Amino acid sequence: MLRYRYILFILVSLFLLTGCSNREQQAIRALNEFEAESHDSISELDVIKKSEVNLQDDFEATIGEDESLETFSDEQGPIFDNLNKRQESIEILIQLNKSLDKARERLAAIESSQTKGVTKEDITSLMSSLDSFKKVKGKFTKDYQLMLDAERKFYSSLGDEDMDYKKFQAGLSDINKLADQNMKEVDALSTQLDGLSTVIRSVHDKLVVAE
Repeated sequence: MLRYRYILFILVSLFLLTGCSNREQQAIRALNEFEAESHDSISELDVIKKSEVNLQDDFEATIGEDESLETFSDEQGPIFDNLNKRQESIEILIQLNKSLDKARERLAAIESSQTKGVTKEDITSLMSSLDSFKKVKGKFTKDYQLMLDAERKFYSSLGDEDMDYKKFQAGLSDINKLADQNMKEVDALSTQLDGLSTVIRSVHDKLVVAE
């Protein structure tokens, strides 16, 4: 998560160096809002990962609370607390896309040869990296939401009278497939972050030299 915060910090400080025109002030304000809104949001990825590590223990604890499994039908117990916690985190991450849209709109306003230290192509490249990051992150949040929905349906069905071993295995298999796909998307998100960091550092260094 430190990498995320570093990138966000550079995004803000980068545009503080570009001058004081109205266009650039608008970009600064948008990026400040983006940084403020997303600073806590980015840590939600850690919440998701830590909650997933605790899934097995929370599942066993829920069974231990009520061997009749009525707890699952009522959507109560540690496993649903875990599920709800991850749901909150995904909703926060989804909100970040709105801030990204606003930031990109303001960035377009300084896509000009008049911007000190950088070219129009530099800004275009930075916006392209932001767009790629948003696309990958958007797919991750969408797919993760599908998995959360599948998990909720599966866990709540464990208290059904007609639940049997075959249905249990089928439901668990479906969730595991979604989980495997989401792990690949986390890797893709990390790759996008590395690319975004490179572009930001390049533009940042040019602006510093120009000063």
